[in-house]
Amino acid sequence: MNSDEFYTTGEFAKKAGVTIRTIRYYDSKGILKPSYTNNLGYRYYSDEDFIKLKKNLSFKVLGIILR
Repeated sequence: MNSDEFYTTGEFAKKAGVTIRTIRYYDSKGILKPSYTNNLGYRYYSDEDFIKLKKNLSFKVLGIILR
């Protein structure tokens, strides 16, 4: 795993301008799963995941509910 390609949950949330709680919520609901989870359960997100998150946040602004 290259650290330039993946972000921890905290790094990813900061990059996206949302809370860690939001990222965890999206993961728990299956809206946005991490690209990689290590053997200790740490979640890692990619730039591709960032694009997916931004799309989901756009839906939210438009009033479209994701479940």
